[in-house]
Amino acid sequence: MSNGYKVDLSALDEVIKKLNRVVDDMGGPHTCARYETHLPSGWLGTNFDEEKGLYTEHNTTKNKIEGYISSLQDLIAKFSSDTAQVRRNYDDQEQQNSQSVSKNADLS
Repeated sequence: MSNGYKVDLSALDEVIKKLNRVVDDMGGPHTCARYETHLPSGWLGTNFDEEKGLYTEHNTTKNKIEGYISSLQDLIAKFSSDTAQVRRNYDDQEQQNSQSVSKNADLS
């Protein structure tokens, strides 16, 4: 028997599923930030000194929030992809080990 570590591939599969679900769920906030926070011209009133600054600041903040959400989605998607690659690597190594054991048993 080996004293090595055993990796639970089903646990990695579960992590990948959960991460993909988080990425999918982030679509709602991204859509909300992009389309549901629009501030139409004149909605807060017109012809007052702060009007231009208010709209400019609103658009700047709106764009930053969209960028934060997009960056977070990208980070989670990358982590999910990296986790999937680790899972494939472990699976490939497990297959190679199994084949090696089978070949050694056939030679005995």
